[in-house]
Amino acid sequence: MTLSSNAKAFLSSVTTILATIAILGGLFAFGAAPKISRRDKARAIALDHATRPPRVTVSKVGLTAPFHTFVLPGSTVANQETRIYARAKGYLGEQRVDIGDSVSVRDVLAVIEAPEVQAELDEAKASLSQSQAERQRIDAELGLSKIRFAREQKLSQSQATSQETVDQREAEYKVALAAQKMASATIDARQAQIERLKQQIRFQTIEAPFDGVITERAYDVGALITADSPEDAPGLFRLSEIDRLRVIVEIPQHYATAISVGDEVGIFRVNNRQDRVLASVTRTSRSISPDARTLRVEVQIPNEDHRLLPGMYIEAEFKVNQPSRVLIPSGALITRGSGTKVAVLAQNNTVAYRDVTVLRDQGSSLELSAGLVGDETLIIRPGDDFKEGTVVDPVTTPS
Repeated sequence: MTLSSNAKAFLSSVTTILATIAILGGLFAFGAAPKISRRDKARAIALDHATRPPRVTVSKVGLTAPFHTFVLPGSTVANQETRIYARAKGYLGEQRVDIGDSVSVRDVLAVIEAPEVQAELDEAKASLSQSQAERQRIDAELGLSKIRFAREQKLSQSQATSQETVDQREAEYKVALAAQKMASATIDARQAQIERLKQQIRFQTIEAPFDGVITERAYDVGALITADSPEDAPGLFRLSEIDRLRVIVEIPQHYATAISVGDEVGIFRVNNRQDRVLASVTRTSRSISPDARTLRVEVQIPNEDHRLLPGMYIEAEFKVNQPSRVLIPSGALITRGSGTKVAVLAQNNTVAYRDVTVLRDQGSSLELSAGLVGDETLIIRPGDDFKEGTVVDPVTTPS
């Protein structure tokens, strides 16, 4: 009975051990299988990568437009502008305009008072009357001397008078004739003096030479005005025509030969590019400045609404015709010690290098002047690992 119980206990222990071993074996198989599967997949991927060509990003080259636009700074100036100086001296008696006033041609701006000039004019007129009266007297004497001379000449033919008397009458006639010429010259001088004084009086009235706006005023009523001294005086007023403006732009030498009179130009303020004025090139200096190496260009624009003012800093957009050029992504350019080049996707997806010349950097793209024709596909950022003829797996960049 005791033996039978021991046998049963032994059999139960063996069964428990076998069950535990089975469970552990199952757990081991369940955990090891995925590891083996992942290892096999990794080996397969590594083998695939080792045998497959390297994948690269490619992009087609583009072409630029048949024209090129560029923006340059400029400044506005009045179409006409002048300082108005006095031609007569005296005191400023009237001032009829101030800064900001619009005036028309021949409008009176100011009046200078100079009473001594009027007094000189009155004196000159009196002298002219005196000279004219003297001329009348001389004319009478000339007529009398002419008659006497003619009479003595007639008497001398019949020996009724002496030759001395004839010569005396002739001298009297010539003296009277010279006196008449002198009197005429004196009258002309008096008349010229009167015209000069009248002109001085007209100069006392300052008039606008053209339509415009008063932008400066230098004197107040009562100020002493000195005539004809622009180097010593600021001038009475500064007058500017702002209904039309001239935009002055300095064109770099690179673009100078591409700019012609009549070319379209867009003018706008720096802080408001949408509000632009379309105009055209009015004139050029037709000469490169030896100091700045620029071509001066003037663009005349209408400005009736006065939205632009003289002296403003503005920008001008020019458009010049040019042949279409190859445009490549900036990431495709390779800079090496031997120069600049690009990697081209050649036949059978092989790598080929081409030397290129960059004309203009546009930020995300580069404009070329030589090296490509425009139908190539480029490898973006190829690095230094690809040799000439390397086979690659191209992937086109999303547009």
